[in-house]
Amino acid sequence: WQNPLPQGNPLFSIHFAKDDKTGFAVGADSTVLRTENGGFSWKSQLVPFDVTLSGIFVKDKKSAVVVGA
Repeated sequence: WQNPLPQGNPLFSIHFAKDDKTGFAVGADSTVLRTENGGFSWKSQLVPFDVTLSGIFVKDKKSAVVVGA
Protein backbone atom coordinates (compact mmCIF):
# COMPACT_ATOMS: atom_id res chain seq x y z
CA TRP A 1 0.00 0.00 0.00
CA GLN A 2 1.27 3.42 -0.86
CA ASN A 3 -1.26 5.79 0.62
CA PRO A 4 -1.14 6.48 3.51
CA LEU A 5 2.59 6.26 3.06
CA PRO A 6 4.09 3.26 4.81
CA GLN A 7 4.67 4.14 8.44
CA GLY A 8 5.25 0.65 9.83
CA ASN A 9 2.05 0.05 11.82
CA PRO A 10 -1.09 -1.83 10.79
CA LEU A 11 -4.14 0.38 10.20
CA PHE A 12 -7.54 -0.87 11.43
CA SER A 13 -10.02 1.88 10.57
CA ILE A 14 -10.40 4.85 8.26
CA HIS A 15 -13.20 7.39 8.05
CA PHE A 16 -13.84 10.67 6.23
CA ALA A 17 -16.00 13.67 7.12
CA LYS A 18 -18.93 14.61 4.92
CA ASP A 19 -16.68 16.98 2.95
CA ASP A 20 -14.79 13.89 1.63
CA LYS A 21 -11.50 15.73 2.17
CA THR A 22 -10.90 15.49 5.91
CA GLY A 23 -10.14 11.96 7.05
CA PHE A 24 -8.37 9.92 9.68
CA ALA A 25 -6.84 6.45 9.81
CA VAL A 26 -6.06 4.70 13.11
CA GLY A 27 -4.20 1.55 14.07
CA ALA A 28 -1.63 -0.24 16.22
CA ASP A 29 0.77 1.54 18.59
CA SER A 30 -1.37 4.71 18.84
CA THR A 31 -1.14 5.36 15.10
CA VAL A 32 -3.30 8.27 13.97
CA LEU A 33 -2.95 9.69 10.46
CA ARG A 34 -4.84 12.73 9.14
CA THR A 35 -5.56 13.92 5.62
CA GLU A 36 -7.08 17.19 4.51
CA ASN A 37 -7.01 16.52 0.76
CA GLY A 38 -9.09 13.38 0.32
CA GLY A 39 -6.26 10.96 1.08
CA PHE A 40 -3.60 12.15 -1.36
CA SER A 41 -1.25 12.92 1.53
CA TRP A 42 -1.32 11.96 5.21
CA LYS A 43 0.34 13.39 8.34
CA SER A 44 1.00 11.54 11.57
CA GLN A 45 -0.76 12.97 14.65
CA LEU A 46 0.67 12.89 18.18
CA VAL A 47 -1.35 10.86 20.68
CA PRO A 48 -0.73 11.18 24.45
CA PHE A 49 -1.18 7.46 25.17
CA ASP A 50 0.13 4.10 23.93
CA VAL A 51 -2.73 1.81 22.86
CA THR A 52 -4.11 0.06 19.81
CA LEU A 53 -6.78 2.19 18.16
CA SER A 54 -9.44 0.11 16.44
CA GLY A 55 -12.08 2.53 15.20
CA ILE A 56 -12.78 6.13 14.30
CA PHE A 57 -15.78 8.25 13.35
CA VAL A 58 -15.22 11.71 11.88
CA LYS A 59 -18.09 14.16 12.33
CA ASP A 60 -16.48 17.20 10.68
CA LYS A 61 -13.12 18.97 10.24
CA LYS A 62 -12.75 19.53 13.99
CA SER A 63 -14.57 16.58 15.62
CA ALA A 64 -13.75 12.88 15.68
CA VAL A 65 -14.25 9.98 18.09
CA VAL A 66 -11.59 7.26 18.41
CA VAL A 67 -11.95 3.93 20.21
CA GLY A 68 -9.34 1.39 21.20
CA ALA A 69 -7.94 -0.85 23.90
